[in-house]
Amino acid sequence: MSTAADRHQALFDSVEDVSERLAAVGYLASTAVATTVFLADRLGKPLLVEGPAGVGKTELARAVADATGSGLVRLQCYEGIDESRALYEWNHAKQLLRITQANAGAASGESWDAARDDVFSEEFLLSRPLLTAIRRDEPTVLLIDETARPTSRWRACCSRSSATLRSPSPSWAPSSPPSDPSRC
Repeated sequence: MSTAADRHQALFDSVEDVSERLAAVGYLASTAVATTVFLADRLGKPLLVEGPAGVGKTELARAVADATGSGLVRLQCYEGIDESRALYEWNHAKQLLRITQANAGAASGESWDAARDDVFSEEFLLSRPLLTAIRRDEPTVLLIDETARPTSRWRACCSRSSATLRSPSPSWAPSSPPSDPSRC
């Protein structure tokens, strides 16, 4: 049985490769940072970078994305953020318009069941950073910023989501949103 790490395509060849490619995009990495980035990449594991404001955590994420040609998806945590706001939201205004249209069409025989199923379809979904990153087929750097603010339950959700991102074929990459994002 293969693991996500077995299926992972390494993006860097060596610690020196990390240093050179990060320098090429304007980030001068210490040997410790380059080694850490290399090992996280080689093992197919997420990289947790902690530190006070202004030490370059966000710039490191940008540089790794640029150096590897990966997309960068940023999730800005804030007080009160929960799983549903990080995964997706429904476009309520568009849903209300569709419901209004369905009510007007009821006289002409349009089924409410069809409208109800329609308003919870992909068309009415607003993808947020976690779902965007999970769904991407190409390499992606997911920057989860300000993680000290949310609850421990929220941080656990992010951790489970990052485990999903390590796999090139995620086991949870729904074509429609999860029915209960609070169970992330």
